[in-house]
Amino acid sequence: MKKLTILTLILGCFWLTTTAQNATIKGSVNDTLNNQHLHNAVVSVLRAKDSVLIKFTRTDSKGNFELKNLPAEKIILTITYPGYADYVEDIELKDNIVLNKANIPVVTKAKLLEDVIVKQKFSAIRIKGDTTEFIADSFKVRANANVQDLLKKLPGIQVNSKGEITAQGEKVEKVLVDGEEFFSDDPAVVTENLRADAVSKVQVFDKKSDQAAFTGIDDGQKTKTINLELKDDKKKGYFGKLEAGTNFDHYRYGKGLFNAFKAKRKIAAYLTNDNTRYQSLDWNERRNYSTDLNTTTEFTDDGGVWMYNSGDDFTNGKGFPNSTTAGILYNDKWNKDKNNLNTTYQFNDLKVNGTTASINQTILQDSSFLTNSSQSFNSHKQRNRLYGTHEWTFDSTNTLKLKVDGSLLKTSSFSNTLSNTVKNKSNQSFLSNTNNQTNSNNETNNTFSTDLTWKKRLKKKGRTISINSTLNKTDKESNGFLLSDIDLYDNDGMFERKLKTDQNKVINENQLRWETKATYTEPLWKNTFLELNYRLALSRNDAERSTFEKVNNNPKYDYRVDSLSNHFLFRTLDNQGGVNFRMTLKKINFSVGTGLGHTSYSVRVLDSTVKRKIGFTNF
Repeated sequence: MKKLTILTLILGCFWLTTTAQNATIKGSVNDTLNNQHLHNAVVSVLRAKDSVLIKFTRTDSKGNFELKNLPAEKIILTITYPGYADYVEDIELKDNIVLNKANIPVVTKAKLLEDVIVKQKFSAIRIKGDTTEFIADSFKVRANANVQDLLKKLPGIQVNSKGEITAQGEKVEKVLVDGEEFFSDDPAVVTENLRADAVSKVQVFDKKSDQAAFTGIDDGQKTKTINLELKDDKKKGYFGKLEAGTNFDHYRYGKGLFNAFKAKRKIAAYLTNDNTRYQSLDWNERRNYSTDLNTTTEFTDDGGVWMYNSGDDFTNGKGFPNSTTAGILYNDKWNKDKNNLNTTYQFNDLKVNGTTASINQTILQDSSFLTNSSQSFNSHKQRNRLYGTHEWTFDSTNTLKLKVDGSLLKTSSFSNTLSNTVKNKSNQSFLSNTNNQTNSNNETNNTFSTDLTWKKRLKKKGRTISINSTLNKTDKESNGFLLSDIDLYDNDGMFERKLKTDQNKVINENQLRWETKATYTEPLWKNTFLELNYRLALSRNDAERSTFEKVNNNPKYDYRVDSLSNHFLFRTLDNQGGVNFRMTLKKINFSVGTGLGHTSYSVRVLDSTVKRKIGFTNF
């Protein structure tokens, strides 16, 4: 009887063991760059809690593999092959599951590493799911190098002279530090002002939108992002950097950096002065730094706004720059990470002066024209910006996030252009015209915006509700002068007449826009969701452009030129509702939906009685 009991217990344990180990992983391994299957690649499964090998196999001639009777627990899937970067992925297996990992991509070390020598026994590059991870110490940089120097060493990442970063063929829009924003959304500021030896890992991935991360529904909106993971000993204490250079004549460069990290609190500051190059600016900064003459705003029939920027002497890199930048950052988390504060102040000051000269020749059938022109110019642009976010996590299902962004911009510019055109005909030269033109402008552009988002997860997985409200305000004033003297000559080179322009151009523009959007998501079945949304938007734009001239020997610009002046008041009201069905799979994101909206658009010309109201219904 005793023997029978022992035998029964043994068989029972055996039955429990075999029934608990019935998960399966199968898939294929491919070199996507060279479009070929990997034969005899080693596929291993390790237990996550202690890295003990559970099972392994090799791929067949078509790169396929299958591992059966795996335990239902957290495991690590690794794929190794000579000459290739290791593939590592954390997976949680469930009972009676068959996990299909079709078309796992691997990349050759020759392609990734190029001339880099890996001195450590672990791989310098790891691909973890959709994230490419670089071990920073595996890539040698000079002493006291910054992160930008480190990124230039990493395969697949390029950094241009403006500090703009490209990774895997896409422009990097965000650079995070330990998963948090560092000096807002300007990657150049982060990479230039953080030391390379403070970084443990560089992670490159496509960051999902906040809405997709919250709901778990992939909306297809992704941002190429780099996350810099700091070394443990650099997450506390103080460190900084001073750097300067000069040719002891005209050119100079200086930079000072300071960082104070303690647990989850980060304080950082930087100050630079440089007259050898232009500091990199993002699109918003270039737009704000451009003068009004280079910015074109168009209003579409449905109330939308298109903005085009043709650049100026600053954005085209002309002239000798003198740039000063400064910034202060404060990040902190407290109350068990339920409060997350991120604030940044930035200062930019840029002075540019220079001269240009050009010679143009126009050849006609019986004559030619030779034009000589020269220009001297200078500009001064200064911006103060304060940006901050505060996120409250009330519980695991309920969050509130506030973003505030304000900037004060002042610009001034001056240019003088001299030109003359000579006509050559029948071996004779005659003066055709001369021009002396002066342009000057002073402008202020103040912007303020807020963004408030509330998100709530409901009991059923995938069921969420979120409300977002934004307010944007812009006040712009510009005061410019145009003075032009043109002398015209006849075909014999004799003075004919003078064209004189002396104008004062004044621009005042005030924009206000408020928008609120509510979104509700409902899971229908596995990987398929229903999304309902509604948006209400109000906007107002008061734009006045006036041109004044002097008349009757009056030294004041008090005559308004009506043909060159206008005063418009734009108003829009937009209501829009929509419904979307979305299916998200491993490699496929499919969405179909429709929406119905009505836009009321009105314009009033305040110089006259002209009024116009238009309504559109779109679906």
